[in-house]
Amino acid sequence: STPHPHHWVASHGAAFIPPRAWIARGQESDAEQSEAAIGALDADASSQATAANLAKNIVGAGALALPSGAAHVVAAAQAEGIQDGAVVSALVALFVAFGGLNAYGFYLIGEVCQRTGARTYQEAWRKTLGDSFAWIPA
Repeated sequence: STPHPHHWVASHGAAFIPPRAWIARGQESDAEQSEAAIGALDADASSQATAANLAKNIVGAGALALPSGAAHVVAAAQAEGIQDGAVVSALVALFVAFGGLNAYGFYLIGEVCQRTGARTYQEAWRKTLGDSFAWIPA
């Protein structure tokens, strides 16, 4: 049988906040405390989720393919007799340039979120372009 979620959470040293449906009648103060704690966790979880999503988007599959692509470029340059130092310098310059463009793009997304009061990328998209285009980033 599957252990009760409370047992798992307690065994891992985490605080357990029961869902509203589990709270017995007559314990409104406990319910209010739970809602306040859940609200605090939501704010932390939102920040953590945002950081994780940004990291996934920044690293992404493209970053995993960079070493292989760079190796092919270096091999092709060596076949043409071009010095390794020049090729590596050009690759580093390209990586820095595209990294700067990505950073600027993330800055712009943050700016749009701040100006529209949105808390997520999808919400900012919807507030900026309307509901008819809300399906695109979903």
